[in-house]
Amino acid sequence: MGDANMAINFKKRALYIISIMLVLLLIIVHLDLLKIYCKYTYYEPVLIKKISIPYNKNKSIEKVFAERHHICSFIVDNDKIYAISCTQRLNGGNRSLLFALDMNSGKEIWRMWPTRIRFKGVDYINYFSNLYFDKINDRLFVLEPKPKEKPSYFYSIKASTGEIIWKYPLSYNGKIFFDGDKLYLTDGSNFMKFDPDTGGIYEAYQMPFQPYRIYSLNNYGRTFIIDGKLFAYCEEEQELLIVNLDDISMNPIDPVTLRIKINEYILSSLVLDDNILYFSTTDKAMIAWDLSKNKKLWEYTEGGGTYYSPIIYKNSVIFYDERYGRSLIAADKKTGEIRWDIEFNLDLSTSMVIEDQTLFIAITDDKNPLANLKVTSYICAINPNNGEVIWKFKAEDEIISFKILNDKLYCSCIDGYLYIYRISN
Repeated sequence: MGDANMAINFKKRALYIISIMLVLLLIIVHLDLLKIYCKYTYYEPVLIKKISIPYNKNKSIEKVFAERHHICSFIVDNDKIYAISCTQRLNGGNRSLLFALDMNSGKEIWRMWPTRIRFKGVDYINYFSNLYFDKINDRLFVLEPKPKEKPSYFYSIKASTGEIIWKYPLSYNGKIFFDGDKLYLTDGSNFMKFDPDTGGIYEAYQMPFQPYRIYSLNNYGRTFIIDGKLFAYCEEEQELLIVNLDDISMNPIDPVTLRIKINEYILSSLVLDDNILYFSTTDKAMIAWDLSKNKKLWEYTEGGGTYYSPIIYKNSVIFYDERYGRSLIAADKKTGEIRWDIEFNLDLSTSMVIEDQTLFIAITDDKNPLANLKVTSYICAINPNNGEVIWKFKAEDEIISFKILNDKLYCSCIDGYLYIYRISN
């Protein structure tokens, strides 16, 4: 009798253990499905810190406001921030500054430049997006915005000290690209592959794209390297030229492998997904182009595009219409069928971000910040599955750029401050 009871108890325990293992297996297998039904992890922002950038310290509020000095592009690494800031002076003579800050104390660790530059709207996006961080090797890669009458350089910098590791002189305002572990630079019509450790040039080509005339490879930021391909937009011919980087050495005179006749002015960065290219133009908020057939797959014609990239999320492409209703739209990435849209009647301020199945956007009214008119800006958290607005938070000033990291929202505003918010419960 005792042996029988022991056998029954053993079977019960075995079944209990197997049941637990099956439940754990189901959780692992269906984790993505479970996330959809779980409560959102991001809550409305609560301000925990406000940091002034170095250039604005020891200056009167009036002077800072007039010069509009603010962070344009930044990288957060634990308790440090690496950033490029700039002024937009009402009377010209803009300045830029590269610096590192300790976020705990707000003290400057090091700085480079400042440089007097001149830029216009779209150049502004191109110049100040050229900042990359190699955390493993403690290196920053950055392009110095070209001054009016001075040489400028492509730098590799030791992030912890600001020490220059190597530099390369530019003939034009270039653009940096990383494709995997490969480092590329466009500089005018020159295209170069660099050794990131030494600054040595592996390969260098002049890219005439015969018989086409391109003002420069980095003209207004419309040059891109994606998945081993170089995309260059010919403004005059309104064509997009595509080069397989591995094939350049075999045909350096005319390496173009595909020409796409757009017949429109491309605005946004390009996004490539499953051999379909997504971008916006001045007259269309989104175009999907099948590269395998060199054919337009679909287009959204009811609005106008924006300079900022669309986002691929699951089976949707999410983009912003800057013309009619100024709306956020999600469409089926294969067919263009609209899945949801939200009308904000505000302008998109900077690039959109998806983090842990939550979409974040920054929107603002269209007052001119250089005219000293106070603008209204918001950060919105949105469920990308159905377009539900989870929260809409009013920022302290116009938003220039933002990042989500470790349950914190880092937000650079045009008033010259970096605001840090907690967005976890």
